[in-house]
Amino acid sequence: MSTSFMDLRGVHADLGEVFAAFQYALLDQELDRAEGLLKRFRKDLLAHMRLEEEVLIPIYAEGPIQPAGKVVYFESEHRKLLEMLDGLKEGLEAARAAPKEEFHPALLAVVDASCHYTHFTEHHEMREERYLFPGLDERVGDEEERRALMAGGKPAGA
Repeated sequence: MSTSFMDLRGVHADLGEVFAAFQYALLDQELDRAEGLLKRFRKDLLAHMRLEEEVLIPIYAEGPIQPAGKVVYFESEHRKLLEMLDGLKEGLEAARAAPKEEFHPALLAVVDASCHYTHFTEHHEMREERYLFPGLDERVGDEEERRALMAGGKPAGA
């Protein structure tokens, strides 16, 4: 079976499952569980972003880049995603601290923000899947090197 950087869509799917579990915990008003899932999600997302920014994007940047696939877009979207996660954490803390009569509106604000996050993530992942991953497939032809890079290894000769 051929290895492609498109296989990283599986990481996106795994992250999506953890984030959905966070949203379900919000709906169930299980704030401790939601907080734990959000921490796990952020940790996993940071690991994925680190791989992209430290290993994959530098390789991608060496080749021709389509206007909608500029490196600055990937990096700025990563920063925006982290800012949005910080906002979710703050919103969750506010809901936890809210007086009883303000709890539901505070929780609803977190649910709403989580939906905005989901939409932005979908947009970002679509950009990666249209430009970054196919661009990497064009630049890295060696099967073993692809596997090593996706596992966080350095390119051959680096």
